[in-house]
Amino acid sequence: MWFKANLVLCCLLASCQALAEIISLDQFLIQVKSTHPGFVSTQKKVTGAELKREEAGMMFSPAFFTNLTSSDDHRINLMSIVPYEKAGQKELEFGVMQQSRYGLQSKISYDVKKTTLVGVPASSAVYLPFGEEYFDAALSLEIKQSLWKNSFGSGHRAQEKQAMHSTDATSYAEKFRARIILLDAERAYWRLALAQMIETIQEETFNRTKRLTEWQQRRADDHLSDTADLLAAKAALKGRELELAASRNETRLALKNFNQFRGKKDDEIAQAILPDDAQNLLNLNSPARSNDRDDIKAQRAAVSAKEIGAGLNHARYDATIDVFAKISRTSVAQDWPDAQKESVKGNHPLYVYGLNVSVPLDRDVINKSRRGYVEELEGEKLELESKQRDVENSWIQLNQQLADAKETLSLVIDLEKVQKEKFQAERQRIKNGRTTTYQLFSVEQDYLHAQKSRVQAVAQVMVLLSVMKTYQDGPL
Repeated sequence: MWFKANLVLCCLLASCQALAEIISLDQFLIQVKSTHPGFVSTQKKVTGAELKREEAGMMFSPAFFTNLTSSDDHRINLMSIVPYEKAGQKELEFGVMQQSRYGLQSKISYDVKKTTLVGVPASSAVYLPFGEEYFDAALSLEIKQSLWKNSFGSGHRAQEKQAMHSTDATSYAEKFRARIILLDAERAYWRLALAQMIETIQEETFNRTKRLTEWQQRRADDHLSDTADLLAAKAALKGRELELAASRNETRLALKNFNQFRGKKDDEIAQAILPDDAQNLLNLNSPARSNDRDDIKAQRAAVSAKEIGAGLNHARYDATIDVFAKISRTSVAQDWPDAQKESVKGNHPLYVYGLNVSVPLDRDVINKSRRGYVEELEGEKLELESKQRDVENSWIQLNQQLADAKETLSLVIDLEKVQKEKFQAERQRIKNGRTTTYQLFSVEQDYLHAQKSRVQAVAQVMVLLSVMKTYQDGPL
């Protein structure tokens, strides 16, 4: 009864595998790239960082501005020869301003102001040539040039580069994270392919052992063999059943992990495939690598941003020396059209120019801060150098591991051939009654071990090749 139930189970599993969707590695990775939340997240972050890269240059872009104010002044104006109860003002200013890459700030603007005086005595009206309500207009050009701190725009250009390096660091870090996700996905694929192949081997071995046990049972019933041979066959069958159950458990876990990467249900059946020609793997070369891995690029960009930040901190407490100038064409008129025309003519210009100087005095704190940034930067550089050495050593070790894995694969290919021939010969011997069942199972166990070693060696080569892909750059 137990044998029948087990046979039905084996048939059902075999039929499920036969109907399972066969998925190549490339097809699997396409599914992972489109459905895996972690990978999709990295791609969005990379895109976001690339789109934001030029944002720092916005500080050098022209900008439109406008100011609209209204005031109602009831204060006593001691400086005016014309008394009034209150002065109302409405002002509109608009224009364009821009910060150049070389430290020159420029602004061109037009300013219109309407003034209304309330409560002016009739005796004082004579002193108001434009009446109690008049308009001021001014067309102005202002410039300001930095000479010491942010000397000729050096600080602003450095801020732009720092922002770009920071976004580059984010982009490269997310690219490397995406490569690690794909590496984990490939490992999940090879794990499933290996588990399914070993399960197939275990099923074939179980079925052979089952047929041999049934044959020994018939021989024992006909008193043609010893009871010891039958017991050895039954014990071997139990052992094969245990091995098959373990391989099925591993396949189930591997399938669950595989499906999680592609966003499918845990029990959705799929068939991963190992390369069927192991001999060709021996001729594969290591994949080409980029000069720097993405994580090294990310760390180098972060160090560059930190280095620029240290320079900016050093310059932050430099003396501020700025020269400035303002040229305005002004006018005052009772009506707005007249004020506007007069302001364009420039008959009443205004010239303003000067110098701004500011010097921080607490030099002790400033010097400590500068030394702190330098020490922090040196630490970041040392960490980068250490990481570069580790990555180079890892690449060398990977190449050695790949060479060792190929050598192991070559050996187990030859071993499997020998063990297969030995097993076939031993099967013939037991049919001829020239060996024991125990000896046959011992030889079969060697053959089973050689088969599993071969598929494990193939999977190991494929996993190492997958790890080496993380050293590549270019599109994912």
